[in-house]
Amino acid sequence: MIYSDFINQVNDAYRGTDDDAPSLSTPDYNMWLRVTNRKIQEWARDSKNTWQSLFEAREVGTVAFGTQVYELEDEFLTPANGVTISPTGNPTSYIKYTLVKPEERNNFYNSVYISGREPKLLTFNDTFNADGNYIGGTINLAAYFMPDEITDPSDDIPVDDPMWLVYAVASELAFNDLSYSDKSPDLVGKANFLYSQMAAANRKGVYGNPRVAPTNVNRIRGNRYVYGSDGDYS
Repeated sequence: MIYSDFINQVNDAYRGTDDDAPSLSTPDYNMWLRVTNRKIQEWARDSKNTWQSLFEAREVGTVAFGTQVYELEDEFLTPANGVTISPTGNPTSYIKYTLVKPEERNNFYNSVYISGREPKLLTFNDTFNADGNYIGGTINLAAYFMPDEITDPSDDIPVDDPMWLVYAVASELAFNDLSYSDKSPDLVGKANFLYSQMAAANRKGVYGNPRVAPTNVNRIRGNRYVYGSDGDYS
């Protein structure tokens, strides 16, 4: 769903046939856009859900000798499973660095830690020698990143279920509009229902909640096992 279609869906949920969706660059359009981007950020930062759609392995920089510290992008949210360095000209070979807490930085070899706020910094605990094999290699960080803000009517809605965002935005608009405030509780209920479904779908197939392979096993005929009082099968 692109944003131009999205605001029509919001208008249908919020105002029905009472009025059309706001036109591009009008005050109402700009306000609806701000609410939409705010709700997307709230979704991405939900501490109870790690959205798989926000996962990406991004290049952080290249390795030089000495102690290395790198600024992370503003869109960085949370790390996934560590950092790798691939040597120049051989991207299939790599060394993995374990991500640790800052206070644990002296307890592990081949480790990195993230600290700071604006900007967040990625620091390697090891000191790189000038003649090391990975000098000039590519540093990659597997992490979750904030989606880009919507700025254009043709931009895609970057959440797992755009209809959740429709009701979430419509509910906030209705709450702040005396003409439609009575619709807000119903819109909130629909948004919450879709959010719970979206979160459940996101958890399927991840570590700790793997997809279940369907099985259909028939009992072998002619054998019955009875658990006896003596603790043995017979």
